[in-house]
Amino acid sequence: MAVYFLCDVMDRIAEIMNDGILFADIGELPDDDDSPACLLFSASDPNNELFGVDYEPIDSTSENAPCTVETNKACFAFTFEELSTILLALDNALEYFKECLANKEGLYNRDTLDSIKASSVSCRNLQAKVSKILNTLK
Repeated sequence: MAVYFLCDVMDRIAEIMNDGILFADIGELPDDDDSPACLLFSASDPNNELFGVDYEPIDSTSENAPCTVETNKACFAFTFEELSTILLALDNALEYFKECLANKEGLYNRDTLDSIKASSVSCRNLQAKVSKILNTLK
């Protein structure tokens, strides 16, 4: 039986869902002399159901193989309720950042304001991503 690194599987599923696809065909290609077993992912193109979308396969691994989680890969799943809470927290953080950036009382120096601005951009991107996921699941 083939073993797969779950962070790789979750990352592929997240990629598919971020494309606006909620249903996919997942198959397994057995190992042979030249390559390990792998999971295959395909789905109907959400913009044109006559065409399919094939995603990069995931190779099987050994349970003893070193597995590292890359910072840009999905590695954890959230419930719908948890995603709603995250979205609310992002909304509140962005409102707070807006107040800080106004700097009406002159509390923040230029470095702090630049840091808040950079965090604000990251939060807005995450807010849009979480909002898109929640809207897809409604």
